[in-house]
Amino acid sequence: MNTKLRRLVCGTSGTLLVIALFMPWTEVHDADRTAWGLWRLTLPLCAALAVCALTTAITGGRIGLNRPDVSIIGATDGLGVITTVTLAWLLCYDFPAQASRQPALVLALASAAAAAFAAADYGPLRGAAWFPRLADDE
Repeated sequence: MNTKLRRLVCGTSGTLLVIALFMPWTEVHDADRTAWGLWRLTLPLCAALAVCALTTAITGGRIGLNRPDVSIIGATDGLGVITTVTLAWLLCYDFPAQASRQPALVLALASAAAAAFAAADYGPLRGAAWFPRLADDE
């Protein structure tokens, strides 16, 4: 995926994820619940993913986090996969019995998946090294 498309998808996903966090995810007994009221784990995961996706969109993602070879793109990819799997699991297997699903939950799931796919490194599938050497190591 080229850099402009990655930045566009990550920016859009991060923005939609932030919007989804403020919308109701479920309706239980005529009361709406947001991400925090439904599952305590989802709000921090979605917020962290939104911040990483927006940072990837703004900076291009080539910023080292704690080491030069760990970039914000890697954090967006990892958090995107974890958030997507968590939301899918909660949506399919751990959803409250008396609750109805709202569109914001599906929006959050789709945004997390889009951010994960946009930030993923598909180079090893095309024959690139799994762990590329840094330019400073030579």
